[in-house]
Amino acid sequence: MFIWGDDADTMNIWKSAGYSPIPLSATDILPNLQTGMINCFDTTPVAALSFQWFALAKHMTNMKWCPSSGHHHHQGRLGQDPRLGPTAVLKAAAKAGKSFKDDIRVSNDKAIESMKKYGLEVHNVTPEQYAQWETLFKSVYPRSRGRSSRPTSWICDQVPG
Repeated sequence: MFIWGDDADTMNIWKSAGYSPIPLSATDILPNLQTGMINCFDTTPVAALSFQWFALAKHMTNMKWCPSSGHHHHQGRLGQDPRLGPTAVLKAAAKAGKSFKDDIRVSNDKAIESMKKYGLEVHNVTPEQYAQWETLFKSVYPRSRGRSSRPTSWICDQVPG
C-alpha cells in the first residue's frame, strides 16, 4: 500500500494496523502500480481520476474517512491574541469549511461517476465495517504526532476484504 514517503506517522499507523506500507513520492505511484510494487492507495476520488491512478486499480472502497489533524490545538490559541476575535474567526472558518466540504463532495461524486464509466467498481462500506475500521484506527492513531491528515477512499487492484 502506498503512503507518502516523508510521513513517518502514517507509516507507523499502517504498520500498527497490520498493513505493509510502501513510502513513495506522488510521482512514483503510477509506475509502481504498473510494476505491482503497490496495489493500493488512499486518496480523494478527484486525485485518483486526475492522475489516472484508478486505471490500474479497479476497485474502490467508498469510505469518506480522514484522520483529524491538530486543528483543536490551534483553536485554543485564537483566544490568546487580542487582535483576533475568536468567535468571528471560528464562525468564518466554519462557514468556509462547510462551503469547501460541499464543493469537494460534489467534485468527488462526479469523479467517481466518471471512473465508474471506465470500469471502476465502488464498494460501499456497511455501518458494521465502518465501526470496525474506526475502532482499529482509534486504537493506533494516538501513536502519531497528529500531523497526518490524508483524505481517504481506498482504491485497489483487488476487491477489498
